[in-house]
Amino acid sequence: MKVKFGIGAVFACCVALAACGGSDNGGGGGGGGASTGGASTSSSGGGVKVEGAKVIDPKSLDNPPKGTIKYCQGKDTTGSAKALIKDFNAKFSAQGYKATLTEFPASADQQRSQFIQRQQAKSDDCDVFSSDVIWTAEFASQKWLYDLTPYVQAQKSKYIAAPLETVHYADKYWGVPETSDAAFIYYRTDKGGGAPPATWQEVYSKAKAQGGLVYQGAP
Repeated sequence: MKVKFGIGAVFACCVALAACGGSDNGGGGGGGGASTGGASTSSSGGGVKVEGAKVIDPKSLDNPPKGTIKYCQGKDTTGSAKALIKDFNAKFSAQGYKATLTEFPASADQQRSQFIQRQQAKSDDCDVFSSDVIWTAEFASQKWLYDLTPYVQAQKSKYIAAPLETVHYADKYWGVPETSDAAFIYYRTDKGGGAPPATWQEVYSKAKAQGGLVYQGAP
């Protein structure tokens, strides 16, 4: 069986926050090795530019400052975030790193509101935030995110192009893909007869004639 045909996707991304931060050992929430300065947004030739944003230096990540990394996301309904934090601490605590989890409400609107309140108050509650990709432009324009372009460019081959594009704004990358809730059509190559279906009409006709197709249809 092969995964060949994408139906649709909803993406989430992780962003490093450029607000005030803190750590147990003075490591600094939001990451080290960043250039300082405010950000400004301008329009030129029909395009938008965000200038003066703090930039992550990939070289600084070779030896990041010790301390606590405060991770924020929506309600952890599956337990996956708690497991992630547990695994991180088990692996890296001996090296001087610790991660904590702050859960926001399940509602996307409430998550956005709580995040904005913290940023406006220059809170250090969150160093890394799991963000809906539709907020990328707003948060970047408000100077709340680090410019991760140098880091992403160095790691670009590790990411799928479509999810990565969702954190691309004003010619810069402001996060990295975390979750891609993509739905796929699976088909059996011994029944599919060559190329996968390219349209819904082909899906129906091939399924009716040969079977061997399955997909998440209810949504």
